[in-house]
Amino acid sequence: MSRRHYITALIVILLTALLLAGCKPQTPNGLPARIEVYGSARTAETIRFRHQGHGQNLNNVELPWHYDFEIDLDDVVSLYATSDDEGSLRCRLLVTHQGVSSTVSSDFAPSGRFKSVSCGGRWIGFRYE
Repeated sequence: MSRRHYITALIVILLTALLLAGCKPQTPNGLPARIEVYGSARTAETIRFRHQGHGQNLNNVELPWHYDFEIDLDDVVSLYATSDDEGSLRCRLLVTHQGVSSTVSSDFAPSGRFKSVSCGGRWIGFRYE
């Protein structure tokens, strides 16, 4: 191989490596999301849900309960729920991408009298590395 072909091949390999290094999949904005409160408890005494500063304060809610919305990178989601029923209480935040729902935050409180759960956080996307 001539020196010229060698340098050309080396440049092509380096450019390909640089191109591939910069093409990591990124989480898109506007993904379907769902926050849920459920468990063997029949009702939640309180559900407080916030998404980007807007939200709901609900009292005496029959379970299961859910709220569907779209989530973008850096969105902040929070949920706090309480129950005085004997049963267990759970919450989770699900995000759907390419037809697959993934739980990205969850909490569980076992059976007993007063209990609370909280879910959420700042959405930073899925990790591909």
